[in-house]
Amino acid sequence: PEEARGSTGESFARVERLELVPSPRSLPEKTLILSELRCINPRISLTLFKDGSLSPQLFFKDGGSRSSGPDGGGDGDLFPMAVHNLTVLDGAVEVTDNLRNAAHRVTDINLSVPFASTLRADNEVALTPTLSATVNGREVSVTGETRPFATTRQTEFTLRAKELDLAEFRNYIAPYTNLTLLRGSLHSALLL
Repeated sequence: PEEARGSTGESFARVERLELVPSPRSLPEKTLILSELRCINPRISLTLFKDGSLSPQLFFKDGGSRSSGPDGGGDGDLFPMAVHNLTVLDGAVEVTDNLRNAAHRVTDINLSVPFASTLRADNEVALTPTLSATVNGREVSVTGETRPFATTRQTEFTLRAKELDLAEFRNYIAPYTNLTLLRGSLHSALLL
């Protein structure tokens, strides 16, 4: 819908180029297996309206409910697939927050995931993503290891930030704390 366009009038999401390289193993294994998936120069423009709704919600006026089958049933399994060499290059997200009269830009988004799979045989295989970006002009990076489909859900991430201006986020933490944040910056190497 037209009202879902960002503050600049651009579409909610666009991608300059999407490259998919199917693996020859897909056919004999009857499963979608990609040798490579590259998303180049993706752009997302979000608007948070004064009523608290987010622009993509306008595409799902019925609440976005979806059933997993024609009768709404299903066993909850994820679509079986495996992806090798998943990368997002030079992405950007712009958020216009009309509720708090703020704007945020996340640029230079680069994501790399060497291997990701929803196949049961790969449940214990660790995903090792790396993410780097510039948030409102400051560098942020995240590296980690996770097993999201294993029974333990074991996850460890390291968040690195250099001089991230916390005052830009004061309105977002205010509802959750009595803390009054006047100014401050975050320089971290947090292990989560």
